[in-house]
Amino acid sequence: MVVNRFPGRSTDDYEDYEDWDMYELRQRVNLLQSFAKLADAILAEAIYLANEYEAGEEEYTVIEKRPVMLRMTAV
Repeated sequence: MVVNRFPGRSTDDYEDYEDWDMYELRQRVNLLQSFAKLADAILAEAIYLANEYEAGEEEYTVIEKRPVMLRMTAV
């Protein structure tokens, strides 16, 4: 099986299934069903986030160390 990406084209456009055996067809169906479930879960999560949260800002302080030149003192 060769995987190619073509934007704007359906997943299985121009696919010829006549040469596929039943195992390969079942694997393809399982893959597409899994993908559809994942897409549904992502969409449901996006809807939940859109309904339950709003964009905002918060202010915070970051304490960091940085290299500097320190003058040596005579001992």
